[in-house]
Amino acid sequence: MVRVIALMVVVVLLGCTKKELGKTIWIYTSVYKEVVAELTPILEKKFPGVKFEWYQAGSETVAARVNAELATGRSKADLVLTSDPFWYQELAERGHLKKWVGALHGLKEFQNNLGFFEVIRLPVAVIGFNTEVFKTEKAPVSWADLKSDRFNNRVSMGSPVESGTAFSMVAQLSQAKGWDYFKALRTNGLLSAGGNSAVLNRIETKERPVGIILMENMIEAKKRGSPVEFVYPSDGGAVWVPSPIAVMEKTKEPEVAQAVYEYFFSRAVQQGFVHGRMYSPIFADLTPQGGKPYDWLFAHALPWSTKLLGELFTQRDAIKRTFVDTVMK
Repeated sequence: MVRVIALMVVVVLLGCTKKELGKTIWIYTSVYKEVVAELTPILEKKFPGVKFEWYQAGSETVAARVNAELATGRSKADLVLTSDPFWYQELAERGHLKKWVGALHGLKEFQNNLGFFEVIRLPVAVIGFNTEVFKTEKAPVSWADLKSDRFNNRVSMGSPVESGTAFSMVAQLSQAKGWDYFKALRTNGLLSAGGNSAVLNRIETKERPVGIILMENMIEAKKRGSPVEFVYPSDGGAVWVPSPIAVMEKTKEPEVAQAVYEYFFSRAVQQGFVHGRMYSPIFADLTPQGGKPYDWLFAHALPWSTKLLGELFTQRDAIKRTFVDTVMK
């Protein structure tokens, strides 16, 4: 009997490859805690010999922690998974990301052209509003509407200085609409502070009943019965917030980390992101509940490309300074 039990233990152990057994993988991420909770058992099932540890915070906080750790020589993170593609470009240029040696995934628009990172999920920014405020008044339907007198002192968005998501929004909107657009918003009383949760709070409390915000925040608020709605702006469309994944160059577990990286592009993991109300850059048939189909949205969103990422990256500091001078001073 003892021999049988011992044999069973050996069989179980053999189910974990030597490279996985007893390893710990640290994932630093900005995805929501409920998404982390859904992904953890999926990863543990695929890699039964691996212990997964997570550091979860906003993109800017994750970046600050990684940068601080790198200043000491090495980050504890094995993989990073946040919503600021420009930070990944910076990490790649500083030599802190491991180059992916396998085939790239998904659409080329969402890949780093040197293979250091790829977009793993696609949040999308929309215009949200409080339906109690706009029962009789006309709600906004376009970016241009936000300049209208009827939305004076009623609109807010996150701060690109505090939020990686907000920076992606500002960078693309300034590219598509020009800085005169933000000058007009400032004249109309635009408030820029905090991140998406702060914007949602201002919409719900009616302090600022209109907001430039992630669709996922609005869908979740609607799900819990909050009187809110959102629109995909008719003049140019929604704004992609491409959110990458990468393996840190100095990971202590390079083989396991790259195997986990690869698995993040599987249907099982991608469904976890879609359940978190984000789009998949891999599976067009996976649509967040409450959102438009992927194909429709792709045709009604501001264009994104690897070239645009590079162009906006070189302007990163200038964009932040210009926004602060235009909107926040």
